[in-house]
This record gives sequence, C-alpha cells and structure tokens, in this order.
Amino acid sequence: MANNEFDAQPPLPTEDLERRRRQVYPTLNEQQMRHVRRYAIERRFADGETVFRAGRLTSGIMVVLQGAIRDYCHDGFDNDQLMVTLLPGQFTGDVGQLSDRPAMSDGVAVGELHVLHVSCDAFRALVLAFPELGELLVRALILRSVSWLARNSGGPVIIGPRGLGRIHALQSFLDFEWPSAYRSRSGGR
Repeated sequence: MANNEFDAQPPLPTEDLERRRRQVYPTLNEQQMRHVRRYAIERRFADGETVFRAGRLTSGIMVVLQGAIRDYCHDGFDNDQLMVTLLPGQFTGDVGQLSDRPAMSDGVAVGELHVLHVSCDAFRALVLAFPELGELLVRALILRSVSWLARNSGGPVIIGPRGLGRIHALQSFLDFEWPSAYRSRSGGR
C-alpha cells in the first residue's frame, strides 16, 4: 500500500533493528489474514479515538484491516514521540501484552479504523495452529520489546535530583522488569 502520508516512518533506535524493520513491523499477507480472522473479533474505532493507552491493560494484539494506528510513547513531560504508523496488515503489541501486561505506548486511530482483535488466549491458539505464522508474530513482538529497551522508554519516568542514591536504587530495581527513563528536575537526562 503506497500512501505518501505514511511512507516515512520514524527510525528504530539501532541500525540492527532498522535493518530488520520488516521483521519488527511485518505486513501479513491474505492467507495469514484469513488465519488470524478465525481467532479474532472485528472492532471499529473513529478517527482520533484512543485504541490503547500506556499503562492500561490491552489483552492481545490488533491487526489493522482499514485505516491506521499511530503508536506514540511519552517522555514523562507531556511530549509524545511517534514510534510507528501501523497500516493494513500490520499489528499492534509487544511481548508483555501477551501475558496481560499493560501497553507500553498509546495507539490512536487514523481515519475510520477497522481491526481484528485477537485476545491473549486466542493468540496462543493461533500460534499453535499455525506455527509459521506464530513464528512471524512472536518474532515481531520480541523485536518490538527489544526496541523499547533500546529506547529506554515505555515504562515509568523517574523524576528527581541527580545523584540521589534512592533514585539510582529505584531505577536499578525497575530496569529488571520495565524500561524506565530518568529526568532531573531541570528536564535533563
């Protein structure tokens, strides 16, 4: 699908991930879409409507049928950064959402959005029924999580004075489970 508005995607955080962009954000073919449809329910969203929100549970993945989803991350100071625009045949999600963890970003509908929503349980059944498709989906979700970690974003933002031991301890603790970002009171990193 050639759509000039979406041709230029924001860069991924490392050269290796950029070289693997088609694995990070693959587009499903017609046969793969038919397989997904058997395990999904169709949902619709209006232009500008929030599809998912960072910090809130989003069970499973959504495959775009029509319209697009802009995926944004936050820096803790009301600044949003566009991560990717998902087009028809592409899907949302990261590894955490498959185990009912909260979304790490915000998704906003662009145009009239139609998606196939695949719940966590249905996703596991899909992966078992169609191993090649499952491999493609799971690889993409893993690479997206790697991308979040490389950006050091998607998790809590710790704000406090530089050099405080408690801030460092909190950041070290959180880094085991979530990527986190540090901001000093002056807004520096």
